[in-house]
Amino acid sequence: MMGTMSGADFDAEVTDIRSAMVNEINGVGGTALLAAATRGHIEVVQLLLDKDCGMVEVAKTNGKNALHLSARQGHVDIVKALLDKDPELARRTDKKGQTALHMAVKGTNGDVVKALVDADPAIVMLPDKFGSTALHVATRKKRAEVAIAARRRIARPLHSFSCPGRPLETARS
Repeated sequence: MMGTMSGADFDAEVTDIRSAMVNEINGVGGTALLAAATRGHIEVVQLLLDKDCGMVEVAKTNGKNALHLSARQGHVDIVKALLDKDPELARRTDKKGQTALHMAVKGTNGDVVKALVDADPAIVMLPDKFGSTALHVATRKKRAEVAIAARRRIARPLHSFSCPGRPLETARS
């Protein structure tokens, strides 16, 4: 006959199960952090990062991490929290070679763009696998205000970069 657990033993086992669930990855690479970042739940993101900041490295099967997803949705507080844990996250690319900045310029939140570029100004000119920089993506999406916000955050003038298609001029036309 099996004995019953004491209250403390039961609580410890529940804590172990919850910890395991926090780090669980589903079939498409989803985690609790990815879900919370996508949906804009900053308190949950903070809690999860405090529990295991290594989770920022986890990406879905398409290569998108929590920064990509929160940037696309315009969740500036989450973008900043993730970058505080790992500033190098700004350079991580998905399977298309796109950074979180590529995702951010598809949205309309210029503050997310500013936060990403402030973290690493050089990401403005990183091309994806198709040769498009975040500025190219912004102009194709007709996000002139986002392209201009990104442009204002970089130290060097755009014409000093080798950049086919001159995206800022395209955005202004």
